This record gives sequence, structure tokens and C-alpha cells, in this order.
Amino acid sequence: MTSVVEEIKPLLNTKTRKFHLPKSINKPIPREALKRYLLSNAVQLNGQNLLYNYLKTLSSTVQDMYARLILRFSWIVNMTISDLVELGKNNVEELNKLLNDFEDWILEEYQNPSKKISKYLKESQLLNMAKGVKGCLKANGVNVDRKIFQRIFNMHLEPQRGYIPTKEEIKRAYTQAHKRLKLIIQFLTNVPLRRKELLELRWSDLNLEEKEPILVLKAHRLKGSGKGRYEGCVFAMVICENLRKALLERKKEELERFKALYESEFKRLSDKGLDEETIKQKLKHLEWSDDTHVFLSSDNTYNKQKDVYEIRPLAWKTLGNEFNQLKKRTGIPITCHSFRYYVESVILSVQGRNSPLLDYALGHKPMGVRARYGKLYEDKERMRELFKE
Repeated sequence: MTSVVEEIKPLLNTKTRKFHLPKSINKPIPREALKRYLLSNAVQLNGQNLLYNYLKTLSSTVQDMYARLILRFSWIVNMTISDLVELGKNNVEELNKLLNDFEDWILEEYQNPSKKISKYLKESQLLNMAKGVKGCLKANGVNVDRKIFQRIFNMHLEPQRGYIPTKEEIKRAYTQAHKRLKLIIQFLTNVPLRRKELLELRWSDLNLEEKEPILVLKAHRLKGSGKGRYEGCVFAMVICENLRKALLERKKEELERFKALYESEFKRLSDKGLDEETIKQKLKHLEWSDDTHVFLSSDNTYNKQKDVYEIRPLAWKTLGNEFNQLKKRTGIPITCHSFRYYVESVILSVQGRNSPLLDYALGHKPMGVRARYGKLYEDKERMRELFKE
């Protein structure tokens, strides 16, 4: 089903309808009511559809959700989006106070739910509501105090499908992460693979000697499968210069790590009386090759059966736990998948829904208008132009 935003696009130039905030909005908001709201005077200012300006920058999978949450917010504060933007442009301090008062009230309601607000506004929805309101104001030229809604963002909510981190949140998470997780965050912000695809990535996939290399993964490498609906998908993304340098540095460090472990293991096994040929056979797994995984476990693992130490690929569960720990430290419910939503929103805001980079960056099968670009990833110069834009 298409989003309401896509459906109203042809109607944006029609006459604006009157819209009054309802007295009660503690029940599901019908699709038709959402359409009327998006085409009404409640979201119009100086000929601009303020809410549409914001929603079109988001993924189509979350547009309806954010529109409904912003409507609920308007009902709670009894002010339309046009009222809020106009207030922000005339008196941003007064708007900051209004938003701060809302935050005080809503947090008190969750602690002492006299009105049972949590029944129609879950904590996860509250987080996205706060993100949506700030995002909508920013998209229309109103920059409120950075501390606004920070207590809501720090409620340590569970990650929710469709959560889109902001650039500032990614930077804050990056500063709180340890060295390997920093590289993973930097990688995913540029190259938004799924978790399994990220963990299966090998150095042979990356031609880092080339300036501005392009990582290409075909259908059988995506999501660990190649069956059914994944047939015909291709992931292709340009690797920026900063990330290329960071990966080269990481590769150098891992080479040294393999070499050091090989030497220490050779000495340990020699001291046990094993001959040189036997030791070399036992330590074949420590001989570096470009087929080695890019992201490896930090600790060397002892294999009791083989009596050798191994450097194993980073485990699925370990990476998930590291993001969970990061979430507890920062209050940002960020996961591997969050970066896919982030990159998608960036491409949409700059190039629009018809950008061929959209499908390549997410490893989706090109559909509709985008299908005409065919094997664009083979045209490296065009890919780089799209990426730089």
C-alpha cells in the first residue's frame, strides 16, 4: 500500500481545506482523516505545506506513522503545525518554553498516569513523536534548543522498526563507542549493509587500492540468501575517502595481529616439542589472506580440540550486544538496521524517490522508474556522481 504522502502529492495544489483540531484523538486515526489533515490549513503557512516538506524526506514506510504522531502532538498542545512554525519564526524562546512544558507534563504523566495517556501513546511512539516534531520544525527553518526532548530521548527505549537516527545522534553514538564499533558505525553510515551481510564481508570484496572504490554485492550475497524475492537484487555503494583510509588502517592492524599471534603460537607449539611441518599445518588458519572477514572478534579464542588459538569472525550476537550497551550509555535506540533508514532518508531528501542509488544502497530490486537504470553500478563515474550529490 502506498503512503498517504504519495497519494496526496497530485492534490497539493488544490484549494486548502479548513481543519479544526478534534476534541479527542485517543483512538486510531483513520486514513481518510489523515489525508484531510495533510491537505488542510493546519499544515499550511505562506503557501507551503509544512508537514509535506518534512515527510517527503522520510522513508515511505514511516511517513504515515510520523504524520499521525505529529497530529497527536498538535492535539495535546492544542496548536497546529502552522501555529508552531509561525511561533518559532517570531519567537523561538516562547516555542522552546512550550515544548519544554510539554516534555515536563508528558514525563509526569508516564510516572503518574492519572489520565492513562500511555494507553494511546506508547513510549516508543512518544520517542518518534518527539523526533518527528523536532524534525518537522527543522525542515521548515525553525531550530529549537538542542536540549528540548532530550529527557524523552534518554528514556532507554527499546529499538523500534522504522527508527531513523539523526546525524547528531549518530555522531554522539560514535563518540561513545569503542574502537571497532566506531569503525562499524562509520562503515554503516556510508555503506548500510544488513547485519548478516556486514558480518560476512571479506577483504576481497573491497578494492581499497582504487580511489573511491565501489563495493558491489550480488543477490546470493545479500541477506545470506538468493532465493525468491531477493533474486535480481544488487548492493552497490561508493566508499568515501575517510572510510577508505579507516579500512586500510584496520587492515594493517589485523595483518599485524595475525602475524603476532602466528609467531607466539609457533613458539608455544615448538616448546611443546612439535616439529615445524606439523606446526605449519596446525597454524594454516593464521595465514593471512584477503578472504579473511573484515570484522573480527577482539579476543583470540582457544580451540581446545585442536590446541590452537584462533581469530574468529565477529559474531551476530556480539555485535547486537555491543549496540545494546551503546544504547544504554547514550539513550539512543540505535541498531545496525537504523543506518539503512538513515541512508535512505538522506538519499530521499537530496535526490528524491526516483534516484537509482536508493535501490543499490539498500540492496533492493529496482522497481518502477528506477528499473530503467539497469546495471548502473557498472558505470563507476555515474555512481560516484550520484554518491557525491
